[in-house]
Amino acid sequence: MFRKFSKMVMASFLAIGISALSFPVYAAEQPIQIKIGSPAPETLPFIPAFHEMANFIEKESNGKYQVTVYPQYKLGTISTEMQGLQMGTIHFVHDGTNNIAQFIPLLGAFDYPYVFSNMEQVNHIFSGDFEKRLMEKVSNKNLKCLGFANSTLRNMLTTKPAKNLDDIRKMKIRVTSSKVHVNSLKGMGISVTPMPFSEVYTGIQQGVVEGLDLDYPYIASMRLYEVAPYALETNHMYSPQVLYTGVKWWNSLPEEDRKMFEKAVQLWLEKSDLLLEEELERSKQQCIDGGTTIRTIDEAELARWQEAAKPSYEMMTPAQKELYNEIQTELKSAGLKK
Repeated sequence: MFRKFSKMVMASFLAIGISALSFPVYAAEQPIQIKIGSPAPETLPFIPAFHEMANFIEKESNGKYQVTVYPQYKLGTISTEMQGLQMGTIHFVHDGTNNIAQFIPLLGAFDYPYVFSNMEQVNHIFSGDFEKRLMEKVSNKNLKCLGFANSTLRNMLTTKPAKNLDDIRKMKIRVTSSKVHVNSLKGMGISVTPMPFSEVYTGIQQGVVEGLDLDYPYIASMRLYEVAPYALETNHMYSPQVLYTGVKWWNSLPEEDRKMFEKAVQLWLEKSDLLLEEELERSKQQCIDGGTTIRTIDEAELARWQEAAKPSYEMMTPAQKELYNEIQTELKSAGLKK
């Protein structure tokens, strides 16, 4: 009876052109794609750290997630990336406060000169309870701050020797498009020219600008010492690197997955800081080997720069000024500021 029934079923399949060998084979469920956006080139520490983060996520999730890192704005402009976060089509984005402040205005407080004067101050603020409170302050209903990765202090790089603020004031200095960056240096009496980073090398070659303010890793990555071989270590500005995700996507994650991503983020933060410390030493030496002459400023000259920066603080919004005062109070209480 069973054999007769089987023959009848097979005959039916053959009648409509289907054989047992043509049954559909369903592929395994495809991994969920995770996109990470960054402004940094592959050579800077943030990208290798992201690759480690990606490997961690793929391994810990047993292939549930597949992660792709997009350096140098390959996902689009910072505006495109931040919109992608809110829509859930991009999942992690990091950038400097000078770029993200247009979406989270409070972060603009970090784009003023001499909020910090040294890395000891920086490391104190971006750790412990103060950092946790800060992360909450710079999150909103659409964007969630996941942490701050270290950056390095900016210095002046010029085409001719400069030993003090007066010398810098005689030159045309390239700045970012950040209004705070532009207006704060302009308020110090410096002649500034906003210019995309990708155009700086040619701009210096052609004499459009005579220098810029930047940190050593970025100077080395673009070999800017070839066209501007003089560095004046002013340590006048620090723009922390901030990592964001979208609230909508983050809240949609199963609790187990969210904990896994939190560990991955912590891995990125720690690895970025470790690699940046090594990169700062390496990139500074690359600049020296490339012909850079480095001059530092003494305490008296530093005081002049800091005094010149004070009028720019009047441009802060009330919320930015409040955060700035909180930072300075915290530094004083920790004995890190006179």
